[in-house]
Amino acid sequence: MSLLVRKIDKSKWLQNNIIADEDVSADAITICLRTSENTLSVWKVSTENDIEEAILAMVSGGDHLESIDIITIDCQHIASDRINCVQSLEQSLTRVRDLKNAHYDIIDLSYRKLGVISQYIVDCFKKGQITNRCEEGKVVRYTEGYLKGIIQKAINKGRLKKEDLPDSIQNKL
Repeated sequence: MSLLVRKIDKSKWLQNNIIADEDVSADAITICLRTSENTLSVWKVSTENDIEEAILAMVSGGDHLESIDIITIDCQHIASDRINCVQSLEQSLTRVRDLKNAHYDIIDLSYRKLGVISQYIVDCFKKGQITNRCEEGKVVRYTEGYLKGIIQKAINKGRLKKEDLPDSIQNKL
């Protein structure tokens, strides 16, 4: 089972009471599912045990270190709705070289297909949340402290150089 990992902003999704079937706020769609050339950037991992790899790829490619909310999507789920993913090495912003090939784009998005992804995220919120373990179909928050640990572990293993990170992240480690 392959999983797609995407960072979202939980507060945008919960602006309205989506658990009680209110409409999703436009901010959730336009901010968390912002597309470029009808594609949506994601990180692909093989199993739930590899989700920290996707998180490392994301946070090492960013300019700031702060708590993040993650959604995981089963690749088979979106494939059943004729939503396709392709590897996208040129769009990979991670600073961890061995993770560059984990970057994918959900391609050929349309209003309908973005709605399928949006509804999947709503369904994940309805399932409830767990902490400290990301599973398919859940929304999980990773704290800044937890992310520091992931980055520090990668530095200690030689997968990432501290000096390759922006000063704002280096100062927090």
